[in-house]
Amino acid sequence: MNKEHPLRPFLEPKSVALIGVSQKTGRGSFNILESLLKYGYGGEIYLVNPNAGDVLGLKAFKDVKALPRGIDLALIATRRNAVPEIVKRCADRDIRGVIIIAEGFSESDQEGKRLQRKINDVVSDRDIRVIGPNSIGVVNSFGAFSSSFLPLPKSSVPVALISQTGGFFEGFPGCPFGKGIDLGNMSDINFVDALTYFEKDEEIKIIAMYMETITDVPGFMAVCRRVLKSKPIIIIRGGRSELGRRASASHTGSLGGSDELFKAMFRQTGIIHVESVNDFGDIVKAFLYLPPFTGNRVAIITPTGGGGIIALDNVEDYGFCPASLSEESINTITPLFQPWANVGNPIDMLAAGMAHGYKYVYHRILESCLRDTGVDLVLAVCGTYTIKTIKEVAARYPDKPVAVWVTGSNRTSIEGKAEEYDFRPYYLSPDRALNALKAVREYHTLRGTGIKTTYGLS
Repeated sequence: MNKEHPLRPFLEPKSVALIGVSQKTGRGSFNILESLLKYGYGGEIYLVNPNAGDVLGLKAFKDVKALPRGIDLALIATRRNAVPEIVKRCADRDIRGVIIIAEGFSESDQEGKRLQRKINDVVSDRDIRVIGPNSIGVVNSFGAFSSSFLPLPKSSVPVALISQTGGFFEGFPGCPFGKGIDLGNMSDINFVDALTYFEKDEEIKIIAMYMETITDVPGFMAVCRRVLKSKPIIIIRGGRSELGRRASASHTGSLGGSDELFKAMFRQTGIIHVESVNDFGDIVKAFLYLPPFTGNRVAIITPTGGGGIIALDNVEDYGFCPASLSEESINTITPLFQPWANVGNPIDMLAAGMAHGYKYVYHRILESCLRDTGVDLVLAVCGTYTIKTIKEVAARYPDKPVAVWVTGSNRTSIEGKAEEYDFRPYYLSPDRALNALKAVREYHTLRGTGIKTTYGLS
């Protein structure tokens, strides 16, 4: 772990001070202490509230000055006017890091901007680091620590989320994460700091980011080029439009530049840039659950001719081509079909499945494709009940990716079956599957030797 990194006290604190902790508890109270205890934090907790005797059985100090020295982290949830002085008092008590949850700083009025400058003056003059203001802070599922006043899911997956909003800490569709940092207004800790922390974090294999603006472009590009040698970085950016930029200015007090400049920066560094929430989750999921690959020859297995045609239409759009099945593969699967059938790619297996048993036929065809050295990856089209069969076969060939387009109109049923069978590389359309596969392929193709690195989860 990153014992010497300035973000270690934020994500791995052994002691925490909650300044301005609420006396209200229970549903709807948004009590940080209550959320922290429910999350399972086992370190030392100190409370500061001049009006509270105790909260949930813990004694509250009346002032920061009464705290013991050397606490790792303080969370400040007070009125904004009090924050700069509290940060100074935290520094006086040798507290190493502060998360400012309070709002109303550079994202608001002139008084808020003045208060944030006062915080910056304290940071520049003292040995203390700050996340925020206007941040819910951090989450570390591996270490059972969350600074959020909201109950957050605990998911120990090797994905880090670096965000300029805490709203996404409840998760993007299909994008679980094990650690996260909400940078807020970035008065101090910024993207470069967060990236250098996760660069050395052995528990993190993939970095996902929500960005509105950036304060250190050269530093950001340099660290991204370095991190990308071992870990993919996927970014979705807010504030691309004029309306979005205005909203960003009132969200975190930041001003974004031209969308084309950001895109050029992403291209030059090799960052995987996405523009939709669905793509964001899809691509993170592909890196999480599929093995690295660089080939582009796709075998399509389908129970519907139309579905195979639609999938085939998408193959070329995303830089792939239909695989030519080997003679051995053709000879293996041809006996499953009627003599007059034209067996090729896509492999339309419905009639064969009806004749010989659907599960048996799908199993045989998928295994033949996975054994075929002329096939780099498989796009399997199926209904929900075939997911289990695909998982069983794919597990025996862990070095070849199998993505699944699950057909059907009931998204809840599809997601429920995938959850039941513990199978994650499923998609709701062929274009979403192939777009995610394209991102994985391009990342490993650009890195060459990166093909030896394994991201996939069993």
